[in-house]
Amino acid sequence: IRCTDTNECTSGTHDCSQDAKCVDTGGSYDCTCKTGYAGNGRTCSNINECQQGIRRCCSNATCSDTIGSFQCLCDIGFERRDVDDDCCSDVNECLSQMTHACTANSSHCNNTVGSYACDCVAGFTGALCETNIDECGPAT
Repeated sequence: IRCTDTNECTSGTHDCSQDAKCVDTGGSYDCTCKTGYAGNGRTCSNINECQQGIRRCCSNATCSDTIGSFQCLCDIGFERRDVDDDCCSDVNECLSQMTHACTANSSHCNNTVGSYACDCVAGFTGALCETNIDECGPAT
C-alpha cells in the first residue's frame, strides 16, 4: 500500500480563515493569519494598526484603519508628498486662483501652514477683501 499526501491547501479541505495563508506541511497543513490580521489562522481578525500604534503617520496626517491595513489621510490644507510616502506637506493655495477665495484685484493671497489668508490692499476690507471702503463717504 502506498500513501500519497493530499495537499489540503489546494484541494480546499483546510479550515483556514479566508484572511489566513494555508501552508502544506506534508501530511498536514498550517494556517497563519495574513499581515494586518491576528489570530490562530483558523480565525483571524483585523488589527487596528492606528489604535495599537503599530503604524504612525507623519505630522499633518491622520491614521485611518482599513481592513487588513491602514492609510494616512492628509489633513485639510496638506497633500501627500509622494505616492509611497505617508507624510504630507503644506499646499500653497496661493499658487492658483482656483484654490483660494481672495478677491483678485483687492487682495494678496498669503500662504499659511495648512491654509491661507487674504491681505487686503488699501481701500478694501473684509475676510476676503470683498468690501470697498468708501473713503469719500461719512466717517463711521
